[in-house]
Amino acid sequence: MNENVAIDKSSLSIIVPVYKAERYLDECVQSILCQTFKDFELILVNDGSPDNSGVICQKYAQKDQRVKVIHKKNGGASSARNAGLDVVTGDYIGWVDADDRIAPDMFARLMGLIKEYDADIADSQFYWVNGNQLKKSGLDEPIVYGDGDFIFKEFFAARMKPGLVTKVYRSELWHNIRFPLGRIHQDCYVNMRFALMPLKYVRTSEAKYYYIIRDNSITTTRSAKELRQTVYRYDYTMKLAKDVATSKFAKKILTKDAINRLIIRYFDVSVNSNLKNQYVYNYFIRKKLGFSLFHYLITASLPIKTRVSLSLLMLNMKSLQIFLHKKFGNQ
Repeated sequence: MNENVAIDKSSLSIIVPVYKAERYLDECVQSILCQTFKDFELILVNDGSPDNSGVICQKYAQKDQRVKVIHKKNGGASSARNAGLDVVTGDYIGWVDADDRIAPDMFARLMGLIKEYDADIADSQFYWVNGNQLKKSGLDEPIVYGDGDFIFKEFFAARMKPGLVTKVYRSELWHNIRFPLGRIHQDCYVNMRFALMPLKYVRTSEAKYYYIIRDNSITTTRSAKELRQTVYRYDYTMKLAKDVATSKFAKKILTKDAINRLIIRYFDVSVNSNLKNQYVYNYFIRKKLGFSLFHYLITASLPIKTRVSLSLLMLNMKSLQIFLHKKFGNQ
């Protein structure tokens, strides 16, 4: 691993994992270097990219002393983010993806909220950018602030988005937390951990991040691999419920979230893809969930067609299930 390491300590460390990003990297980095908030270090982690991304990273390191570059063997997004965490010097940490861009005052706004509310995490909304179309996330609301179990309620009510890139975190939070290797949606895993901590959380409804939809972006896919990822998340969440959560309320919510996500993902993958060895997955899911599966089928607020379809699926009657979906639709 090779590094260009700045000497001076900055108040904010911004980490950008980079892989096959040569087409977008200039726009991303320039949007960061042009921030109205100036007291930061920018850590570009070249994750063994086979294109010219590494060269572009070095170009910025030579031009601006705030830029660090780490060149490492390809290990995936989690590995790149962890490498960035290992060299941060700032009191706070922000994240940007290499194929996105940010508003000029994003970090000024978030750092201002951190200081004003003495917060551990400051958050904002974002824009989905699809060609010329712009769509804002979240609601227009006053500043949202709370501590204690407030962040837990916000996270599991989906008001606090699971992503990293709209937030600034106090660096101390990351001392014993790293991203799980080989997993997609890694940001959700770490934010789930933070949601279990009694932290001060503040959010503005202003959108400061531009999430640009690309044809090659990592998205949810309907495949056996995606199902295995969901099984891992189920195991991870259930372990948090057992070993980390301290209140009965948190344990209940975590358990419910784990079960619901696994069943819904399994249902989606099975209905909308030609999943091989369907009966093997059926057996595996039934064994892992046990009574929870039947409790879900009976008590969950499901459309009747979905309830019948999922029941047929678990009874290894996929042919009938597919026939009903074609005739009556997925809901």
